[in-house]
Amino acid sequence: MRKVHLRLPIPRGRGAHSAGSGGSTPGNGGRDEGGGGVATATRVRRPRSLHADALSGLERISGARDAGPRPSEQEPVPSRPPPSQERKLEAAGRVLVIGFVCFALWLLLDVHSLQRSAESSPLGARRTAALTALRPIGWIGNATGVAYLGDLVKEALGRPTGGPVVKSTPPVPVAAPRARSPQAPPAPAPQSPTPVPPAQPPLPQPTAANPLRVLAIGDSIGEDFGQSLVSKLGATGVVQATLDGKINTGLARPDYFDWPGELRTDVSRFHPDVVVAMIGANDNQSFLVGGRGVQFGTPEWIAAYTQRVVTMMDEVTAQGDRMLWVGMPVMPSAGFSDQMQLLNRIVESQAVVHTGVSYLDSWHVFVDSGGRYSPYLPDASGGEQQVREPDGVHLARAGSDRLADWAIGSIQSQFGVRLSP
Repeated sequence: MRKVHLRLPIPRGRGAHSAGSGGSTPGNGGRDEGGGGVATATRVRRPRSLHADALSGLERISGARDAGPRPSEQEPVPSRPPPSQERKLEAAGRVLVIGFVCFALWLLLDVHSLQRSAESSPLGARRTAALTALRPIGWIGNATGVAYLGDLVKEALGRPTGGPVVKSTPPVPVAAPRARSPQAPPAPAPQSPTPVPPAQPPLPQPTAANPLRVLAIGDSIGEDFGQSLVSKLGATGVVQATLDGKINTGLARPDYFDWPGELRTDVSRFHPDVVVAMIGANDNQSFLVGGRGVQFGTPEWIAAYTQRVVTMMDEVTAQGDRMLWVGMPVMPSAGFSDQMQLLNRIVESQAVVHTGVSYLDSWHVFVDSGGRYSPYLPDASGGEQQVREPDGVHLARAGSDRLADWAIGSIQSQFGVRLSP
């Protein structure tokens, strides 16, 4: 062991002996150092090894790590949203889920109607995409029976999906027509209609007891015209008039609506003497022939459409009835007008060769003095009269009345009858 010697002075005063007295001092073991006397004390110090120093340093480092950084140096801990905000998020999520489930259920319930609407749309990429998207939904709806349940609900509500998804005006004979103020004759005077072949005898003169039965059929424009025609014919007192109008229909898409079949049913039901038809506003489109798309206006399209017009005429004349086919009117755009002119030429060409069929040109009923389209035309007093609806296509009531007056005059002259009370 290593000894450390400390030299401490011995205090002097009471209780201490003078030098040379030979007395001992307290704490020196009775040993006399002589003179002033110095005492020696000893402190023992344990030696430290290198291993102990290393352990001590590691302990200090570990303690510093455990203490961590100061609060100002710590990274911020993200705080959770308050409970109220969490509840709002959960509620919003539930609303989205419920909305998605309701939308999916509606798709399954209404898939048959959606497929019918897609099938009725013009041929092209949009129609193909819609049918492709609806096909798996239809499979699921049919497999689960949900689609058929939707059909049953619609039938119960009077809206079956088996027919076209269109608004219809059911054929109802006019018993008490609405009284209307007399209208001025149309101006300018239209061209003369194409005459019926002379082999056809005139119709019997109608009376109140034995009225002339007239059936008016058509698309949306034909329905505009037919409402005025039926009203005016009923007002004569010698005509029983019926209107069967179907909007969004025509001869171009029998896969959507079968006009020859509809006409066959109407003829057997109402036994008309005269059928007045105005169809074609929706037929400026391509269609399927033998499962293959045919472009509008091509020779193949014209041949197929002509045959469909012939079928309509044959449905009427096969029973010895007469038919007045009213052509399409002028349209706002030159392109649309050209398309309607093509349809009119097809119908007129077939009316000439079909006994009992007459063609009525409506083009000049709706043009101004310069032969141009006009939504307003002068009446007998010179005032402006709206003859077309704001869409430019359909007929306003005044325009329908003008055309109805012209059609009634044609029925009298072509079929040899006098329609007056």
